[in-house]
Amino acid sequence: MSDPRRAPRTAHLALLLPALLGVAAAQAPRTPFPEGCATIEHLVLHFDTRYVDEWLPVYRDLSAALPNDVIVTIAVAGAEEAATLRRTVTDAGSRRYRVLEAGEPLTTWARDRMLAVGVSGSPADLLTPPEDRVDADYGGDLAVAKTWAQQNGGRTAAAKLWFEGGDIASNGTRLFVGWCSVMQNVGDDEAPVDAVVAFERLVALPTVVVGKPIAPHPHLDMYLTVLDERTVLVGDPIKGADLLRRIVDQGEYDSLPDFDDWSEDSQRAVVSLYSAVATEVRRVGLRAVRVPILHGDRGGIMTWNNALVERRAGVSRAYAPSYGVPVLDEAAHAVYRAAGCQVAPIDVAAIAPHGGTVRCLTNVVAWRRAPGS
Repeated sequence: MSDPRRAPRTAHLALLLPALLGVAAAQAPRTPFPEGCATIEHLVLHFDTRYVDEWLPVYRDLSAALPNDVIVTIAVAGAEEAATLRRTVTDAGSRRYRVLEAGEPLTTWARDRMLAVGVSGSPADLLTPPEDRVDADYGGDLAVAKTWAQQNGGRTAAAKLWFEGGDIASNGTRLFVGWCSVMQNVGDDEAPVDAVVAFERLVALPTVVVGKPIAPHPHLDMYLTVLDERTVLVGDPIKGADLLRRIVDQGEYDSLPDFDDWSEDSQRAVVSLYSAVATEVRRVGLRAVRVPILHGDRGGIMTWNNALVERRAGVSRAYAPSYGVPVLDEAAHAVYRAAGCQVAPIDVAAIAPHGGTVRCLTNVVAWRRAPGS
């Protein structure tokens, strides 16, 4: 695989994208799902047979929480995996879902190799990172984009920008991009501003870069949640440390997930990184609400930012992580509720040790703009 920091010049991408997708320049900008400002119509998940037990609780809770009119497509490698899927989800409720056979092995992370861009009420176009910069292990993830587009009337294009979907978000009027993704697109003879401009032009939105100069995590959706056009949630390790102290004082440390060790020192070590993110979003006129987060001593993370947020029937709804630790879950979910969201808790305790939760496992590929947003 080529060095991800040695990217070709990217500032001209926006001029090429309409031609790549067959989109007329005069059309309204095709943007990523405007989180918290639109209603989910079609959701894609991946079924990786290596992580069935970890994936199933998330699917069960999402299946129960999503309205019946949401189309769910579950991508699998092939017919054998499709049969395993059908046996596995028998007890996960009566929700009907579509099966997409990608033709090759894929990962459980539906978010990262596919950026859906579109307009309200239409199938999205699917952008993928450059194939020569994607590890062979993720080839099935790229195939999902091509197969879904063929089956649903969308189009695909390989961007010249390298990206992972977990480091990109939008509220419909702004694009949020993590500093990690910016630096992955800076070649030897370029400045970071070239990559920022390329992201900005890619979907014709002003771009807010977060996580500069050191991001709390390589993917922004692990530390930042877009709630609507005006508000984002930013992780708060100080709140996490305070809750951790309460758990320890109550003699309940053993109730914490055992995939890492959790200490107050680890929270305080990253405070400045999160403060910088909050400052960045406030600088562009957005409200930054703080939500607890916990960093493990060995690099693990318990985040409630990795949520899927929509607006349905005039109400914001967050499909938010739940770890089965009431002190932590209740405090984090209370922040969502105070910000005006209904909360649908999604059990992520088993999948979280693998590095992602709700948003990482899902990709919105069709939506309709919520009235008034």
